[in-house]
Amino acid sequence: MSKRATGTFDVKMTPKDLGAGTPVGGMTIDKEFHGDLVGTSKGEMLMAIKQCGCNDEGQRLPSASRSIRTAASSYLGNLW
Repeated sequence: MSKRATGTFDVKMTPKDLGAGTPVGGMTIDKEFHGDLVGTSKGEMLMAIKQCGCNDEGQRLPSASRSIRTAASSYLGNLW
């Protein structure tokens, strides 16, 4: 048996509506695998943006922001 699988996959990413004005966002991630690896994957991604900088007048700097992302997914299928 080969230690390498080849194939393709299709991805559908759908934004989650978490409410207007919230600094947190998210997406659902659906994948379908074709080839040596046949199956589906479901995932979730969460993102947060925080403004974290001010100039000498106390105004926020748009370029001084931090973003945090995390994602998790599960796979159900077969390896041929």
